[in-house]
Amino acid sequence: MTTKNTKEINSNGFKGSLDDLIAVKDLARELGMGSPSVHNFIKELGIERIPIKIDGKGMPIQHIRLTDCVPVRERARRRRRHWSRPESQPDWFNDDSGPSDNSDSELGMFYLMLPEPELAPTRFKLGYSKSPEGRRRQFLTAAPFIRIERAWPCKSLWEKTAIDFISQGCERLNTEVFKAGDIGTVIERADSFFALSPPLENQESDNEEE
Repeated sequence: MTTKNTKEINSNGFKGSLDDLIAVKDLARELGMGSPSVHNFIKELGIERIPIKIDGKGMPIQHIRLTDCVPVRERARRRRRHWSRPESQPDWFNDDSGPSDNSDSELGMFYLMLPEPELAPTRFKLGYSKSPEGRRRQFLTAAPFIRIERAWPCKSLWEKTAIDFISQGCERLNTEVFKAGDIGTVIERADSFFALSPPLENQESDNEEE
């Protein structure tokens, strides 16, 4: 026989029983996702979070009402279903479709981004940018969880060679988007490529002396 937690809670405008709530971290565990992703879902859906100190001790734990779990579960289900389809990589992930910051003589960063780190952790985007973080922000509306996994100093004229080398053995989903068997292997290959590349620091110093 299950004993209900009938303890009355009065927090942040909520008054009721703990049985009417679920901790966000518990919901994340149920969905097989990280808490930050679930918090993002909750924010996107405009759901109220209720901070509660259990037994009045420690830091408040964020909860939501049980009735609010339905849209969160549905959002997670739809996102997981979307990223399970090979054709789900949209055209906005092509650098060709966005503003270019490339010039053959420019120094910048070669980045590896993960569009959906939790639901599609082996899908990655490669590219060059003088500002990888600015590039990442361009994708936030369509991919709110996108993150820069790694970045390496790079000359823009190396971009195509770097993409071809680093994406070896990976399935191409779009111009600069791929699916790997193991993302760790991809990162190791990128580390090897840039370790063998000419040292950019020396080139910059030579240019300054000129």
